[in-house]
Amino acid sequence: MTDVLAKTLVLNNAVAGPMVEEALQRQVVHGGSLDTNLLELDAIDEATLLYQMSEAYGLPAAEPGEIDTVGAHIPRLFPQLFAETYHLVPFRLVGQNLGVLVNRPAEPALFARITERLSLAVKPAVTTEVRLHYAMYRLYGVALQPRYRDLLARLGHAALPADPTLPPSTKVLSWGLGGTTLASGERPPLTVSDLLGRLASATDRDAIIDVLLEAALSTFEFAAIFLVHGEQINGWRGMDPETSQRVVRISLPVELPSVFQTIYATHGHYLGPLPANSINTRLLEELGRAPPRAALLAPLLVGGRLAGILLADNGPRGVPSKRVAAILLLTHRAGMCLEELIRRRKARAVSLVRDDAPVVEDTPTELGDADFEPISEAPVVRAPPPPAPTAAPMP
Repeated sequence: MTDVLAKTLVLNNAVAGPMVEEALQRQVVHGGSLDTNLLELDAIDEATLLYQMSEAYGLPAAEPGEIDTVGAHIPRLFPQLFAETYHLVPFRLVGQNLGVLVNRPAEPALFARITERLSLAVKPAVTTEVRLHYAMYRLYGVALQPRYRDLLARLGHAALPADPTLPPSTKVLSWGLGGTTLASGERPPLTVSDLLGRLASATDRDAIIDVLLEAALSTFEFAAIFLVHGEQINGWRGMDPETSQRVVRISLPVELPSVFQTIYATHGHYLGPLPANSINTRLLEELGRAPPRAALLAPLLVGGRLAGILLADNGPRGVPSKRVAAILLLTHRAGMCLEELIRRRKARAVSLVRDDAPVVEDTPTELGDADFEPISEAPVVRAPPPPAPTAAPMP
């Protein structure tokens, strides 16, 4: 459906082709939907974008202000688990018709099953991804990720609290966090040839970051990935869902004297104790970490630009220099793999925005009864793949 929207925007002259291409490429590293990336690039205003999304998807558009008028009874009709799992947020009830916010069309089979389950006819209305996040924040009390909180502020939203700080018990919306969970106390062997092979075969950024986190956790007891959004360093991924919930709350401007500032300025790596100052102390507190003997910060460079930062520490223990070198190599290769994904996306984007390019529809997914069974929120534990028989682990 990203292709449908991109094609519509270009054909209607709502956004210039090169800007659509840039937004599509930006998705490779930053994630999020096409509309989010376009808004962050100031390529189009939200009202025009909503109109174009409505035309592209053949759905009515929900005005942003409608989210602030949702009645308190509406969320009770639609369990939060449904909303978070299927990316549908209820906002209006007229008779037996339940209006739900979507960022893209969902399969009719999904709506049919929800209608059967709730005895309400589900009527979708399209909205931007940032407003869908805001609806989850307002209706279910989940915390906004810094990226979407910042974008709402840029769009002139006045209903957010002045102090965005939320208690640790407040759950952050899981959309976009992802991640593989290793068994407690488990450290995968650092088999460089195997990990390089997995990086080379990765087809999306999540698979690349999974490999990078596994590599870091072969040596360090903690690892997290931060993304660079302009002059902000925003937390993105941890080594498990619980860690990601902590990491994703963190947002630091590069002007503050944090350890990230050094990486941002030099594009080099850092290995050692974190400099003692209030910013780094707060960073460790938010991560739930004690001051480590040595922390590793490695730049994730994509096309020569700083796209992200790997932060890892081993608590009170030191780390062998050979293992640090291997992780730096893998971080560098991860950046090259992301760059290759961008090249592929660019080739697709150039083809897509040409007038003669076909629109590729998504293939609907067949839904069964299991899709509407209670969904466990326990993390899925996946062991790392065994090392290749011919590759010996590093000492």
